[in-house]
Amino acid sequence: MQDVNGPLNIKEIAGILQSTPVALRELLTQLPDRMTNWHSAPGKWCIREVVGHLTEEDKRDFAGRIRTMLEADEPRLAVNNQDEVARMRQDCVKNLGALLDEFKSMRSTSVEMVLNLKETDLQRGGIRPRMGRIQVVDVLHEWVYHDLNHIRQIGANVQRILWANFGNIQPFYDPC
Repeated sequence: MQDVNGPLNIKEIAGILQSTPVALRELLTQLPDRMTNWHSAPGKWCIREVVGHLTEEDKRDFAGRIRTMLEADEPRLAVNNQDEVARMRQDCVKNLGALLDEFKSMRSTSVEMVLNLKETDLQRGGIRPRMGRIQVVDVLHEWVYHDLNHIRQIGANVQRILWANFGNIQPFYDPC
């Protein structure tokens, strides 16, 4: 029996990371603007803010942390205030196509970096507050998980809007 819990290899990780902006563009460009800038509750991100967050996470956290770990031995890794970054970016009022282009460009650079990692790079580490020592391989797997988590979040936002229009079908589904 195959071990499904084994780690992904660099090529698999890069492939999944590369697919995220493609999948988001395919889904999100079909949605009307009123759905992509809708907030499910005060303090919750709209879809456009999630796309901006994914871009910033590539730059600041995932690719940024990996670069830091490759450049220094056991560096202290910065933690960013994601809500503050989102407020600063003001993505909710930006053009969705421009946000998707920015994400695709950033992700392309990130995937190139991932594909250039060597096996020995995967064990390099750094110290993250509250977590302790993490390794490049940990960050790579978190990155894929993070993408999938936000794809799920985007899907839940769309489902919340759609559910309101189900009429008598609503009792057969749980609202997101």
